[in-house]
Amino acid sequence: MVMISRDNVVSLSGQKLGGQRMTLDSPTTALVADCRLMVGDSLRRLLQAMFDRLDDALYETADKAESHNVQFRYLDAMRDMRKQRASIEAVFLGHALDRFDEFWRTGGLERRPGSGEPGELSLVGEDELEETLAINALVSKGESRFERQLGALKQRFGKVIGRIDMADDENPVGPAVLADCFRRAIAELQVELAVRLVIFKLFDRQLVGYLGALYDEINARFEKAGVLANLNLKMRRQQPTTTFGGLTMPAVDPYAEPLPEGAELVGMLSNLLRSQRSASPLPLLSLPVVPTTDLLGALSALQQTALQEGPPDLAALRSAQANVRETLLQSFGIGNGPKASRALGSVDEDVIDMVSMLFDFILDDRNLPDAMKALLSRLQIPMIKLAIVDRAFFGKKNHPARRLLNNLAKAGTGWIDDGDRTPKSLYGRVEAIVDRILAEFDTDPKAFEAANNEFEPFLETEIRGAAVAEERIRQVSRGQEQLKVARSRVTDVIEKRIWSHAELPEVVKDILRSGWKDVMLLALLREGEDSPSWKKSVDVVDRLVWSVTPKGTPAERQELLSAIPPLLAEIKDGLAMISFDTRRSNELMKELQSCHIACLRGSAPPAPVGEPRVAEPQPAVVADAKAGVVLDDDFNLQALNMAVGTWMEWLGDEGQMLRGKLSWKSEVTGTYIFVNRKGMKIGEMSVADVADLLRGERAQVLEQTEAPLMERALAAMVNALKQGQEARPTAEVPA
Repeated sequence: MVMISRDNVVSLSGQKLGGQRMTLDSPTTALVADCRLMVGDSLRRLLQAMFDRLDDALYETADKAESHNVQFRYLDAMRDMRKQRASIEAVFLGHALDRFDEFWRTGGLERRPGSGEPGELSLVGEDELEETLAINALVSKGESRFERQLGALKQRFGKVIGRIDMADDENPVGPAVLADCFRRAIAELQVELAVRLVIFKLFDRQLVGYLGALYDEINARFEKAGVLANLNLKMRRQQPTTTFGGLTMPAVDPYAEPLPEGAELVGMLSNLLRSQRSASPLPLLSLPVVPTTDLLGALSALQQTALQEGPPDLAALRSAQANVRETLLQSFGIGNGPKASRALGSVDEDVIDMVSMLFDFILDDRNLPDAMKALLSRLQIPMIKLAIVDRAFFGKKNHPARRLLNNLAKAGTGWIDDGDRTPKSLYGRVEAIVDRILAEFDTDPKAFEAANNEFEPFLETEIRGAAVAEERIRQVSRGQEQLKVARSRVTDVIEKRIWSHAELPEVVKDILRSGWKDVMLLALLREGEDSPSWKKSVDVVDRLVWSVTPKGTPAERQELLSAIPPLLAEIKDGLAMISFDTRRSNELMKELQSCHIACLRGSAPPAPVGEPRVAEPQPAVVADAKAGVVLDDDFNLQALNMAVGTWMEWLGDEGQMLRGKLSWKSEVTGTYIFVNRKGMKIGEMSVADVADLLRGERAQVLEQTEAPLMERALAAMVNALKQGQEARPTAEVPA
């Protein structure tokens, strides 16, 4: 399938590929060319759709600006984007196709400076850090969203190029590469950070969010061409379920099939609900309709009761939720039964059912801790009232009540019930917002807007602080790993020399193990293994070992005599550079001088006094991330394929429940680092540890944490109602 020649190329993962220059056979060349055309066409269409939505996004952002000056800056940015649109599209597509070609030409992707990959962050400006964090977030979300398709592409591409070690960020059509190409395309765009973040957010939604179809098509074409045609990616998912109308079903990913918005969505839900009611065996009675004003009054009374009672426990809440509609209607003589005296208007009935289904979803959402579910459930009555007076609540994504509910749920995702329910705690703040709505909301939606305006800055501050703290932990983890690998490499070089020369004097071992190893470590960390400094430090080791071996001929002794002064000078300079103890350095130089004198005389260096210090060789072995993992075990596969950004809840060593986000995973050591909602490290595990937790049912992965609560709930509602409609038997027509 492929022939390979080599020169110098380094992959994105840091692995030297030896400069593979690949010559594909004719069928594979045709396959790759076909996919290239499809990639170019798909990215062009998606980018154009993104730009078509950009004006609306900037208008919406400008509309929320706190001053006219800020509004004007957004509008100016919008005009600049229109002028540069064609150029940005061309540069992005050029970069993307160049990377695609590079991959199939060399068998990998060369790391490029300033690519903004997770390993590239160092001490940068605040704006650059924010931009990089935004890109890392959209890449992680995209990789998680299309995990199965990307996993299949990785295996198929690796099969064609002959590499089983292909890194995730080497996929030429993966989110990491495309995000880097887009970042380069807008690098010269002179707009402020807030505008760039809006652009990246839209890039995530309108381009990365729709890559699934492209990935499926590429996989299909490779499969048809016989590349891993029977590939079966095993993935074990603890998929959340929700129960509506007696149907238990998996929740729907809102990105998989976008829902309509506005009146179209409301109409769809109403039609599905009424279709479901039409199948009810209960007779439809002609009853007086309860005026909406009376219904709102009754709901207001229930709202005040909820304010006085406080949050219920989850068991009582589930019991009440199961018949919330019946309780509400029966309390006021409303219903369809034989004793009913009044009926709801069809619109009001739709609203009550929709909101009840929404809160069914909240109670079944595994992403929310039980105490948070109990808090949010108290908003059900106000939400019913709101939806009755303002049906835009369901169809308008930026409705203040939807934004508030989404923000409260987002804050609660990473929360752990540690018993702190003081007013300044997260629980206390959420409770205060809920109480405020219960106390203040009558029929004016501005109450939700005011509450959201109070809560949103707190949430944004928490998110920003968590991102900064999390990035510091990642930097520390990367640094610790680099240090570990570097130390292992230095030890390997030194110990191989020591153990290949059995009669090596102890003073030489002391110099190498106690001082020179740090000189080598510094050179390796600062400049890398290809640097002159590192090569010089290794050369000193070899010359030092050579200098203490007996010299039998006059020519050898003369060579040693000439080599000793520069060697000693280099050793002294190196030890001084690392601030090695001067007295100890002088002692070692004197002992070394005695060895050199003996060698110049043609004899062996003096034997060490007393018992020689014996140490076992320390080969440089760094565990691979996949070492020891049984790949045909579903739980190991799930742990191996867990994407950065995934939230997991697990039972800690002391029996406490922990909830953390996978912030960093090492491809070298297999270490996974989990952080809490504040970005602080709460867990460090191996792949095997994570798999064991999942296997023992002591952990569960939280799904779809990036998708807003309302979007997930609405998608699940539509799917449940459609499934219920399809499941109903068709009535037989009598003959």
